[in-house]
Amino acid sequence: MIGTLQLPINTSEFFKDFLPGFIATVLGIPIALPFALWTNSLIVAQTEKAKQKEEAASLFRSFTAIKEALTFNSLHFGIMLQTFKDNRIPLDNHVDSSTWDAVKGDVVEYLDDPSPKRRIAYHFSRMKELHRLQTLYIENTVGTTASLWQEPPLKQDLSEYLLEMIAKLLKEAQLLSEAIDLEQAKILRKYRLPTDPG
Repeated sequence: MIGTLQLPINTSEFFKDFLPGFIATVLGIPIALPFALWTNSLIVAQTEKAKQKEEAASLFRSFTAIKEALTFNSLHFGIMLQTFKDNRIPLDNHVDSSTWDAVKGDVVEYLDDPSPKRRIAYHFSRMKELHRLQTLYIENTVGTTASLWQEPPLKQDLSEYLLEMIAKLLKEAQLLSEAIDLEQAKILRKYRLPTDPG
């Protein structure tokens, strides 16, 4: 015959030890769970706010780089315009069209308004076109193919087109710089960034 093992259990002793811990657990869950969820939501909100602030600072820095390029290019546009007006060939076509390539990731990702994105991208693509046309003009005016380009009206048309294009790019650069100033002011106000978040 197999015997059974009986443990001496004192139920009053068991409940005396078990009940306080059980009651504390039952009462603690409804109190601690909302507190834990509230604390977690605060941490998530603060993390998101810090992320948005860093993205805004990155966008601000990208705008600063674009404005510096616009200023640099405006100076060169002025020199190029004067050179064309003096009926000389502008050999210096060093305009900065690479800044947009360097910062467009931040601008495209972090700027919600598509209008400034489009205007900036269009401006820098036109500068690349200016560089290409000016190189063509130089090659066909003083370069190795100059003797083959005997069509004075074509040369004059390209010269006039370049003059007009440079004047438009100069005006556009000034307007873009003003628009970027407004965007940067919005960023500073919205995210309470320092005036130089670099």
